[in-house]
Amino acid sequence: MKPSVTYLHLLRHTPMFTQLDTFQLRWTIERSREWEARPGTVVSTFSPCKMAKA
Repeated sequence: MKPSVTYLHLLRHTPMFTQLDTFQLRWTIERSREWEARPGTVVSTFSPCKMAKA
């Protein structure tokens, strides 16, 4: 995986971020990291926590 760029004008149209103003979007971009993965790359796996028994 390699670092990717988050663009303000694209983030503004992402459903989770549509209600944020420009200042809030820039704050979010400055504090987040976006990654680009090759097709077929596993980026997450699920492993249930053994301690979380109900």
